Amino acid sequence: MKRFKDRVAYMKNIMDWDRIKPILNNLYRNDTGKYGRPNFDPVFMIFMIIMILKIIMILRS
Repeated sequence: MKRFKDRVAYMKNIMDWDRIKPILNNLYRNDTGKYGRPNFDPVFMIFMIIMILKIIMILRS
């Protein structure tokens, strides 16, 4: 678990996540009035995809 926490801290520090938010926000519409819950934050989703890929790489090594 410590190894995972270290990677999360590393990922937070190497990239300005707020800078890519406007780019990601333009990729989809958030029509919560029609379809229920609001979408997840797009920066969070990209962050989680990267972390999942890192975990897979760790488990395979």
